[in-house]
Amino acid sequence: MKKSKNTKSVAASGACCSRRQKIYGVIALGGLFACGLMVGISLGAWHTSADEATPVVQTHVDDIPTCARIEKLLLQRINNNADSADGFMFNANTYASMVEYGCPENADVYRSKAIENIEIANALSDGAVGVYNPGETEYVIDTYKKLDMQNQAREFLNKVQKLTDPAIDFILKMEQIINE
Repeated sequence: MKKSKNTKSVAASGACCSRRQKIYGVIALGGLFACGLMVGISLGAWHTSADEATPVVQTHVDDIPTCARIEKLLLQRINNNADSADGFMFNANTYASMVEYGCPENADVYRSKAIENIEIANALSDGAVGVYNPGETEYVIDTYKKLDMQNQAREFLNKVQKLTDPAIDFILKMEQIINE
């Protein structure tokens, strides 16, 4: 019982810590406040200087039709130094996108460039571009689709199927041998 009386008297008097501990606590809280204030000010100054460093430039793009802007942006993706089948297929797909989203008056030019790039890619890869990678196969077929060349897409898919079927047959035979 004496313990409970002592605890009550300490709590009632408010003497939880010494005067020295209270002073150190006030100093620590003040230091934390000052640190937070400095960080906040420095972040605010950083944002302000960054906003001032990038001036807002008003451009008038209303003079250029949207299709021409799309063509301009897509032309920046064209790799004029392509030297692999994948590079030429990428260019073909970009030209196909220009046929689809660019200005209608330029569609024939971009269609012929896309077909030319597909032919170069097929020549570089002996006609096997995209055959061994399903993602690339989908990319090639999508390029044909954008160019409204469904027959060529079907021919390509048949070629892929002919090239992958022997592998599937081989795997099935090997599984059959293992299971015997």
